[in-house]
Amino acid sequence: MHKKTKKKPSVMIRQNALYTQTNSHQTTPTMRLHVLDSVPNASCYLLEIRGVSILIDCGAECWRGEDGHFPELGGGSRSSSPTRLRVSSIDASAIDVVLISNFHSLMALPHLTERGAFHGRVYATEPTVQLGKHLMFDLVDQAEDSPAGARNREDAAEWRHAYDKKSVSSCIGKIQTCVFDEQIELYEGVRVTALSSGYTLGSCNWIIESEYRKIGYVSHSSMATLSGVHTHAQPIELEALKDCDALIIAQLANPEIQTQDLQLANLCNHVGLTISEGGSVLLPIPHVMVVADLLDTLHQYLNSVGLHTIPICFISPICDFVFQYLNISAEWLEKSKQTRVYMPANPFSHLQLIEAGSLLKFDSVKDPKFTACLKKPCIFLASDSSMRAGDAVHLLHSLKNDPKNAVVVIDPGVTDVRRCLVPFEPYQLKVHVCHLDPRLLVSEAALLIETWRPRRLVLPSARSASFQLLQTRAASDYPDIEVYTIDEDYLELSIKRRYDRVYIQYELAKTIRPKPVHGCTRMAAIKATLAQHDGETVLKPSATSSIPSVESHSPLHSALCWGQPIPSSVFAELQRHDRVRHLSIHYENTPSQEPIVFIRASSPSPAIISFSPTSTTIRTDDQETRAWLATILLKQLCLVL
Repeated sequence: MHKKTKKKPSVMIRQNALYTQTNSHQTTPTMRLHVLDSVPNASCYLLEIRGVSILIDCGAECWRGEDGHFPELGGGSRSSSPTRLRVSSIDASAIDVVLISNFHSLMALPHLTERGAFHGRVYATEPTVQLGKHLMFDLVDQAEDSPAGARNREDAAEWRHAYDKKSVSSCIGKIQTCVFDEQIELYEGVRVTALSSGYTLGSCNWIIESEYRKIGYVSHSSMATLSGVHTHAQPIELEALKDCDALIIAQLANPEIQTQDLQLANLCNHVGLTISEGGSVLLPIPHVMVVADLLDTLHQYLNSVGLHTIPICFISPICDFVFQYLNISAEWLEKSKQTRVYMPANPFSHLQLIEAGSLLKFDSVKDPKFTACLKKPCIFLASDSSMRAGDAVHLLHSLKNDPKNAVVVIDPGVTDVRRCLVPFEPYQLKVHVCHLDPRLLVSEAALLIETWRPRRLVLPSARSASFQLLQTRAASDYPDIEVYTIDEDYLELSIKRRYDRVYIQYELAKTIRPKPVHGCTRMAAIKATLAQHDGETVLKPSATSSIPSVESHSPLHSALCWGQPIPSSVFAELQRHDRVRHLSIHYENTPSQEPIVFIRASSPSPAIISFSPTSTTIRTDDQETRAWLATILLKQLCLVL
């Protein structure tokens, strides 16, 4: 039961008033973003906002060496030690919150949470947690069961010491699950929301909000569901990502990748030709969740070409879990599959294939019943896509000497296929490359930027070909959007806002005596120290309690005023004075789409008054003219003190 606490007094303060005691040209960074890793499927960012440190994603990239297979956690430094993780350089005790977007982004989390210094909170959707847990268990098993000569035993032992099933279970127990569109209050004034990303079951993007700030984070996302491609995931949520102060796009497909319908069509053509010639097809899979969507496509294709009797063998120790979880996760499915869950007929292709005897499930190739599958044309789905570990290694050795057989490489992370197959030489089977990558294409991301219209666009690295293309296109097509890239250092962004919520300490609050200024509005001038803690901005009593006087040349003298001058009213007032000559007014738009108004006069002395949403400035070399114009401006304001 939560203890009920007394609400602290709060006040909305407006920033950049007409007259301030500070330099109006100085701005304080309100957001700092560190990129810790940004490689395929291994994003990791640290966002600091309002005194809160948020780690977004904690991915692990498996590096496959020439002679071995060992998981290299964090894609940045590929040394011989698989325990090297760039996130380990962060003070774990300084991280307040971890947000996980999908199961890819969960794979390095035990290295963070299992340190005694970590006391933060971790959020992810339920499917991400469940799938990630089983994939990490499978990764541990692969490292333990890899064939001799395929990996370095010294490295493997070191890896198991840092990352074992006990650590995985403890890590998973620390994660708090959330649902799409649920607003989670992290600290007073800072909240996050998970949005469907359309990539896979439970995968999400994030909105991070505080008072008058909105940060969007786009991780692995896909337009597949919206494009009518067979998928189980809910479609990407677009509306909530509109009008962000800053939008971070962390993942894109490689630039040579085709649209997903063309990717799947090419795959089906390779499978159909191989099977029709009496051969078998091996599809080394990067992760088990790709199978759920792939079976839909293969089922429909095989039926359409009269090959529905061809068996499909799915080999994975967690294949039963994947199918069972799909059956009980209706709320996470796309709408048409949600509807079919409650109908008498089997709602999923995998259930129809199992019922027809066309889909065969095996925990491993060591299953005695599996041998029969090698004696006839068959489609094999097995890990690992690196072809350095898992059942795919055994299958390649079994299939490589028959030229009728084929291996189809679908993992977009496997770019040097010839090098991957070196340990299996000589081989006679056909090799096809058909990368399946549902992540956003550059063209899709460019169109979404037009829909979302962020004020600032943040891209992880200009070294990536996809992000280079997107940066160029965004700068050309959307000149009003500020585009930033962040590489190995950090990026500071000043997100301007008119108001902020500030809490007042009791000792200061009891000294405030508000005065009526306009209608029911009451205001008071105070002198205080501004501090931030746990996402809250707090006003504390300063060393001296008196209000400082304004410079003698200011027409305010010791008065403080409140309000905002209206340019049209000021212009009308200046027109009534004979001493003003050659008066003009014009409006200019800014990248933030907030206009700036200029009033120019050439007599009595040349002067310009500029009005922006956050400040009003008088520019003139004549102090008498400045004082006279300031007096006219002050007539627009209300006296506070």
